[in-house]
Amino acid sequence: MAESLVASLDAARRFMANGQVMEADLLVDDVLAQAPGHVEALLLRGAALLARGDRAAAFALYSELANHAPDHPDICANLGVIHRLEGRGEEARFCFERAVLLAPRKGSYHCALANLLLTLGALDDARDAIRAAAPVVEESGDDALEADLYGIDARLALLERRFPAAERAVRRALEVRPNHEPDLSLLCGLVARSGRSEEAVDLAERIYRAAPTALEHGVQLAGHLLDVGRTAEAERHLRRCLAVAPAHVEATFLMGRLQLLRGEGAAAISAFAALVKTDPRNADLLARIGGLLRLNGDLERALLVITQAAQLEGAPPALAGWCEEIKLALGRVGEVWPSAVNAADLPPAVQIPLGTPAGEVVFFARFAARYADQDRPLVCHAEPALLPLLEGVVGLSGTSGAAGPDLPLLSELPERIGVRPDDRRGAPYLAVSAGRFAAWTQALAGRSRPWIGLMWDPGAGPDLATVREIARASGGEDATLISLAFDQRREQLAGIDSVLDVGGQFRDARDLMAVMAHLDLTLACDGLAAHVAGAMGRPVVVGVPALQPWMWAHEGGHALWYASARVVRASPAGRWDVPAAVAAARIALGRAEQEGP
Repeated sequence: MAESLVASLDAARRFMANGQVMEADLLVDDVLAQAPGHVEALLLRGAALLARGDRAAAFALYSELANHAPDHPDICANLGVIHRLEGRGEEARFCFERAVLLAPRKGSYHCALANLLLTLGALDDARDAIRAAAPVVEESGDDALEADLYGIDARLALLERRFPAAERAVRRALEVRPNHEPDLSLLCGLVARSGRSEEAVDLAERIYRAAPTALEHGVQLAGHLLDVGRTAEAERHLRRCLAVAPAHVEATFLMGRLQLLRGEGAAAISAFAALVKTDPRNADLLARIGGLLRLNGDLERALLVITQAAQLEGAPPALAGWCEEIKLALGRVGEVWPSAVNAADLPPAVQIPLGTPAGEVVFFARFAARYADQDRPLVCHAEPALLPLLEGVVGLSGTSGAAGPDLPLLSELPERIGVRPDDRRGAPYLAVSAGRFAAWTQALAGRSRPWIGLMWDPGAGPDLATVREIARASGGEDATLISLAFDQRREQLAGIDSVLDVGGQFRDARDLMAVMAHLDLTLACDGLAAHVAGAMGRPVVVGVPALQPWMWAHEGGHALWYASARVVRASPAGRWDVPAAVAAARIALGRAEQEGP
């Protein structure tokens, strides 16, 4: 009889794993008919109740089991599952921690605990749980469990803004389970964030094709289609969703984005405001309407709404950081970073996480200039590709050596050492290699002036046609237009003889810097070229979207952080005020003629 019970329970577990709850229940009935108090069978009965959505009955069953077997790890873990589903996070944590203590070699308990800690926002504890789980999971040889752990690690890296690490981890998870929808969705978002919008669309279409009736998949695809300008396709998916789910939050939000692109800002805000009125204390709804307000260029109202959202119970911790970002975009620096700090707090070294945008690195490098006053450069651990760029930063010494896990980030310097007046619109702090400068002096010799550099991005700034139009209107027909693109954007120059393509000759960032040091003016989108121009004190006009990237906060068009930079914002519909940009460019050119290169 014992062998028969074991065989029935094994079969029941397989049925449960495949989602065949009725079949599993029949076998459990057979076991309980022969052994009414069989703990393993009762555990499966509880799992079946959970699968049917009867949490109350499952909780009652597991509670009764816990009275008879308080040290059974599966009972603790299952109680933890129900606590988590019911929103009782701390109770769930107690249960999963006890399950780990009772069965320290069972990887699934470690993964459940780490996953819960992520949802609770306890990132340090989650990191420790992942580290503890890794050797246990590896020892188990369970590929599915290993994929779970990689997925959890990816989500931790995402919350910590270690985006390349998150992508590596989720790709490893997908090697084990290529069609796992949550991991594919996470990868889709990470790819989109890195600017690979077309790849994100391909991933979203793959997810959608696997289950085209799932509303979430169609809405996700619509969002990525919007990112690449395929608005008609995006609208079709959104209307399908809203026809059957009129109050669908993400679809309503994306429809608002679509309306903003059409210049229908008031209608977009009004439609989402109606949704907010149905649940005015919902932090997610408030945050989303704040996002629409920011996309519409209304930063003050966006900050007000998102601040309200951040103060609500259960609000995501990320909202506080969003509030700080909007304050910085509005130029309210003192409210985010202190103006003074104890010199003893100065770190001896910092690190730059792998994959950090190079323009962001240039921006934060300004704070390293203080170390030059102390006769000791700040050691900065970075990936090798960034070292040529860091070579020119005053007060900073780049190294590709391994960084300690507790080393602060370069981006944490403003908070750690404070922001002084000379950190804003201060002296240039990026120097050019003399050898590269001389080489490009020779390469550009004989070209008619003014020399105007171009960098564009139709997704987050003016497109190539627009920057060319501004350049010609600013510098005249004799101006030499010089493309600074060194990536796939160079392909857009095919057949355009009026723009000099030098990016193909760049060996590293030192060539970009050397060329830009010669220019009379740079017209750029938000990115490396714009930050390099500002850091070198060279005239630059930067086109930014209406949402106002915080590093390009400005007062009357004058960039807050770079004395030589002027900022022009697009309309919420992404249209550029070309006359305003031309006026800013002519002012910048006049300054360049007075000061010389």
